[in-house]
Amino acid sequence: MKISVSFLKSKFSLQETIEKINQSTADFIHVDLMDGTFVASKTENVFEILECLKKATKPLDVHLMMEKDALQNTLQEVYKLNPYRLAIHSELSNTLELIDEIKTRGILCGLAVNPDTTIEEIKNYLKDIDFVLIMSVYPGRGGQAFLDSTISKLQELKKIKEEQNLSFEIAIDGGINNETVSKVKPYCDTLISGSFICMNDDYNKQITELKKVP
Repeated sequence: MKISVSFLKSKFSLQETIEKINQSTADFIHVDLMDGTFVASKTENVFEILECLKKATKPLDVHLMMEKDALQNTLQEVYKLNPYRLAIHSELSNTLELIDEIKTRGILCGLAVNPDTTIEEIKNYLKDIDFVLIMSVYPGRGGQAFLDSTISKLQELKKIKEEQNLSFEIAIDGGINNETVSKVKPYCDTLISGSFICMNDDYNKQITELKKVP
């Protein structure tokens, strides 16, 4: 089980938070970037974040919540950071084109699935992507409560993966803490956790809490 740490909500400054994740036992730094159109929230300090991430020593796990035009502009900057993997949304009009573009650059590409998006809506892409990012909250705000309706979606996705012998990994983001982790751990390869880790002083203690839950 891998842990990706989101810094969307933290008790420390951006620079301090990224450095604390660097020094932790986390597997990835999770990066959420939003345009204020695709989701209601907007990342106001995109370029500050990208500048700080130049000092990242952990692999970057990027999630872009953006419409087509903003996405293309941001992608060019994100590529410069050489992220390990990058998630976009299936609702975009040029999804397959973007998947090809991202993978051509040697970056793993995934699709993010919002709470109101069904697995059926992404089934045709599953053979083309490296991972699926299931959102267990509505994207755009840190600190939201986990949506229990997500569990059946995870079960459905894992069943399809096994029945069709597909290789994509499953990640989950939203409300992941030491109480909700047991609900999703049987179905996921990566847990993305934000405030549970970043609103505490000891990141490694919180990461260990997630990993030790059966």
